[in-house]
Amino acid sequence: MSKVPEAHIQPLLQLRGLRRYFRVKGGTLFRPNMVKAVDGIDLSIERGMTVALVGESGSGKSTLGRVALGLQPVTAGKVIYDGQDLTSLSASERRRLRQKMQIVFQDPFGSLNPRLPIGDQIEEGLHAHGNRDRQDRRKRVAKMMDLVGLPAEYASRYAHEFSGGQRQRIGIARALALEPEFVVLDEPVSALDVSIQSQVLNLLADLREKQGLTYMFISHNLDVVGYFADRVAVMYLGKVVETGPVDQVFTKPQHPYTIALLSAVPKIEAHDTADRLILEGEIPSPINPPSGCRFRTRCWLREQLGNPERCATEEPLLAASPRALDVAVACHFPLEDGAASTTKVGRTAAAASAKSRAGASATARTEA
Repeated sequence: MSKVPEAHIQPLLQLRGLRRYFRVKGGTLFRPNMVKAVDGIDLSIERGMTVALVGESGSGKSTLGRVALGLQPVTAGKVIYDGQDLTSLSASERRRLRQKMQIVFQDPFGSLNPRLPIGDQIEEGLHAHGNRDRQDRRKRVAKMMDLVGLPAEYASRYAHEFSGGQRQRIGIARALALEPEFVVLDEPVSALDVSIQSQVLNLLADLREKQGLTYMFISHNLDVVGYFADRVAVMYLGKVVETGPVDQVFTKPQHPYTIALLSAVPKIEAHDTADRLILEGEIPSPINPPSGCRFRTRCWLREQLGNPERCATEEPLLAASPRALDVAVACHFPLEDGAASTTKVGRTAAAASAKSRAGASATARTEA
């Protein structure tokens, strides 16, 4: 991937204590049931970078992307874009800023209007943001179509006349028509054939270089994330549990949930079945998440440590790891060598090491 700029004045996007709750049926007047889709997230994205969000379905990735764009309101916390707090702006101010922030959706067909020619759909955003010159808009549409590798004469065609990969290119052209700086890519290749996925990913990488874009990349496919992203944030039940450069997090994971996700990636080695780590049970309800560490009800490491009470009573904070200062992890017992935990024997050894360190830490707290 491209070289990330080494010096930055400030992150392009900062999320501080971000929360997004949805009220659902049940509860009482004074204590309604709330789905805690995003529950206290701090995350920064620097200019020119691609930061990926990974995690199981229901972890809050897509909600976080939409709240960051202002498509959904913030329950608490701040969204700071290029030094401006979006939560304090007026509706007109947010509208002017919104053209700098766009999204590419997962379903390329569902995101397009089947009754409008695709040229008109790419043009819509330009008209909505005040471009009244029809000829200029048409030139802009032709330029965008050329940028994503589609002939300009296709502008009069309808969505059903294109393949899945071509539809996603149309979605990308529509997102880039307003010349944004920041783009949320919400599973942009998951609905495409494998052979087409690489073409779209390479297109997005080229556009990042040519247009100076910054991406928030939401994906379930860790192999794609490893290829495409610079940094990764691992989410579980509305929280970020580990974040850092992709190469460090994927080769030396420290959180037991990250290790479980990496173990689930299909491999062709003979030992794959025996060594695969399968999490038991379903992800808990975001209406009533577990106390302490939210991952504890499914944590394979906690079980091997003898179910320490601290995991149930004290919520682990996302803090810089002493073993890699560019990595932050939210775990009371982070693993020293998560790479070894990709095998069953390695997980047993890692748990033994974590148990020894946990005992030493408990002794130190008691003496203090």
